[in-house]
Amino acid sequence: ISIHNFNEIWIIDHSTTTEEAASHSGGNSGNGGDLLYRWGNPMTYDAGTTNDRKLFSQHDSSWIDEGCPGAGDLLIFNNGANRPGSHYSTIDEVTPPVDENGEYYLQPGTAYGPETQTWMYVANPPTSFYASHISGAWRLSSGNTLITNGESGKIFEVTPEGSTVWQYNSGGQVFKVVYIPPEAPEPPPQNETTPDLDCSGSLSWTNIKPGATVAGNFQIQNIGDNESLLNWTINASSISWGTWSFSPESGTGLTPEDGFVTVLTTMTAPDEPDSDFEGFIRVENINDPTDYDIVSVTLSTPVQIIPPWFMFLQQFITHILQNHPLFEALVNHFIS
Repeated sequence: ISIHNFNEIWIIDHSTTTEEAASHSGGNSGNGGDLLYRWGNPMTYDAGTTNDRKLFSQHDSSWIDEGCPGAGDLLIFNNGANRPGSHYSTIDEVTPPVDENGEYYLQPGTAYGPETQTWMYVANPPTSFYASHISGAWRLSSGNTLITNGESGKIFEVTPEGSTVWQYNSGGQVFKVVYIPPEAPEPPPQNETTPDLDCSGSLSWTNIKPGATVAGNFQIQNIGDNESLLNWTINASSISWGTWSFSPESGTGLTPEDGFVTVLTTMTAPDEPDSDFEGFIRVENINDPTDYDIVSVTLSTPVQIIPPWFMFLQQFITHILQNHPLFEALVNHFIS
């Protein structure tokens, strides 16, 4: 990743969980959220001075793709803002040093290497090429490099020797241009089997006490072509009431020959008496967003009924208070 304000590029482990990323262990690297590699400005980690700085407000650090010269190296648009001497941009290719185990290497007491770039594009004269912000670069399979001056909108291709092959002015700011080679579209697969998701059943509960947990089920089936494979998942995001769980929540490789899959559902009712709730659960084909089915859901919670004896007692007390003023005064005296 490009850390613009640090004038550095960093490499981190994206395989970590959130917990591992907050620690110093875990992930494919075993280093958790620690930096695996950094380059461009060793002064930020007390391993150099301003004279050792290589990057100046850079953008678009990226790996060079397999099949291209320099594959596995890093390609960087070095904007050159506040570069000593004069402002000009360069394209820098960097080969991070690794040890015999393929891990990024740092000699204790020194800065991360390399000391010099593997390749650079520098215009002639250097100050004729400058972008203070945005911009990017892309290595082509031919070994040439496609460069985007994002600020001016100029796009051009250069050889490894720095000669310009062609150029084009887009007329507006562009962050980066990549090359998509012309290829004939692949023919559609022949005799492809297509799954078709279908659901049966519904979930309906009545007179359920608030906070109670109830259960139900519905069925999922692939009614598509023979031997087709259905990968499905449950989406209950449209329901904003109750607490839900499903078993199973998803499935893969369901064929028409497998028949039904029964999904067991549990739901804890909201703490709201005398209420009606409704909604739907959406069961989706993971590989085809247009293929889905709906399971309707309804729930009602009971009305809080006042017992007849309580109503009789209330009427009796009201009658006594209205027809015996002395008794009412006595009650008020004790209350006060």
